[in-house]
Amino acid sequence: MNKKALALGAQNTNFVNTNGLPRKEHYSTARDLAIMARHGLQIPEFGSITRQKETEIHFLEPDVFMDLRNTNKLLWNYPYANGVKTGTTTAAGKCLVASATKDGRQLLAVVLNAPDRFGDAQKLFEWGFEKTETVRLVEVGQAIAEFPSAKKTVPVFIDNPIDISIPKVKRKTLQTRVVWEKTANMPVRAGERLGHLEVWLGEQKLNSVPLLSENEVKGDLLNTLFK
Repeated sequence: MNKKALALGAQNTNFVNTNGLPRKEHYSTARDLAIMARHGLQIPEFGSITRQKETEIHFLEPDVFMDLRNTNKLLWNYPYANGVKTGTTTAAGKCLVASATKDGRQLLAVVLNAPDRFGDAQKLFEWGFEKTETVRLVEVGQAIAEFPSAKKTVPVFIDNPIDISIPKVKRKTLQTRVVWEKTANMPVRAGERLGHLEVWLGEQKLNSVPLLSENEVKGDLLNTLFK
């Protein structure tokens, strides 16, 4: 679980059990919970389960049926809600990771230790749908830049599109920066990570995405160094 969370970009999360019950070394953040929920919602079965209001479970031993009601009240009270999960412990308080979709745009809201978690989440959604917009900066396979390799330049790309949700009034401050991690004029393998693309909103860095080489460029390293 910890390896998967880290791979998703949840860098401030640590699991010590699978049930979420309090332990001193067990922690996460609102941002990390949103990252993990976003990944889960990309799995159709996960999304289908978390948006169910009610269901019936059949236990085999003993052979009984149980009616379950989702504790996420947003599913009843907010017409755009479609997930995700409540959580309550004495240590964490009342928490909610929520999802809502309006006009084809899905937003996530995370509230922690919030007595009015459903009301707070709804306010966040209403603000988000009205005051923010989602901008697609880069398409999959789109050439981002050209890396100066040994014999010729190599186009670089990303393996997932970049969608950024930002306040509408800050659209003009959105920019991208290419940062090379590999020395110029070196041989390149196809699919090799050559750098990363940073997404900035003013002075705030929002994201960093690996840049991969589109093709291979072979070369004699010694000859390249002494040219």
